[in-house]
Amino acid sequence: VIAVCLLPMTLILPKDPFVWIAAVVFSFQVALGLCVLGTALGMAFPFLLTRYTPLRKHQLRFFNRYRYTKAILLGVKKAGPFSTTVLVRLSPIPYPLTNYLLAVPDIPFHVYMAGSVIGYMPANVVGVLFGRNIKGLSALFQGQHVPASQIAYA
Repeated sequence: VIAVCLLPMTLILPKDPFVWIAAVVFSFQVALGLCVLGTALGMAFPFLLTRYTPLRKHQLRFFNRYRYTKAILLGVKKAGPFSTTVLVRLSPIPYPLTNYLLAVPDIPFHVYMAGSVIGYMPANVVGVLFGRNIKGLSALFQGQHVPASQIAYA
């Protein structure tokens, strides 16, 4: 499951179907833990790949060309790297792209990872809850008993 969450984040694929499958197969806590670990690894790989390639100066030139990417650089300087990382993770910018984009400014790796895990947590929780609902609806349609707690958040 960790590899399943790692693969989409690295290859710019949507990870939500993989999270839903993990939530159907495992309990809420296990699925959430695996998804957090998988997405953390999936966020680390593109960051480190981008940070330590010789193309970084070209990426910085790209950042300074566009208004939105320039705003991220300015946010890192004014609000700080942790706040910027959390806010970018909570924004509607596609997550796989931010893995590569946040590597360009001078954000320390540990700050990037802490801000990314915290900022990405709501998306992971919602994805796992949705997957648990899929499992509950499947059981309900098959005529099986579904606990009230499963129906409560469905």
